[in-house]
Amino acid sequence: MKITHNEEKTRFDLYDDAGTHVGEIEYMRGGNNELYATHTEVFPGSEGKGYAGHLLQALVDYAAGQDAKIVPICGYVKAKFTNEPEKYAAVIK
Repeated sequence: MKITHNEEKTRFDLYDDAGTHVGEIEYMRGGNNELYATHTEVFPGSEGKGYAGHLLQALVDYAAGQDAKIVPICGYVKAKFTNEPEKYAAVIK
């Protein structure tokens, strides 16, 4: 598994061990050093493998490194922040 950060497209892309693009998490930059998590998608055939969680963690790590806060717009990110607030407390807006 490999995650790459495409800053131009403001997203993280996930590739499986065979190099197939299997998912992505998109964000938008906002004022006050905020990152709006707008969309998380794991492509058909790759669901149920924890890929969305890996993508979210990449965004969380990036936000922490930028001293930024994440504003959850995407339903998946909202659910994770609601269900595990202590895990994401440092980056929740």
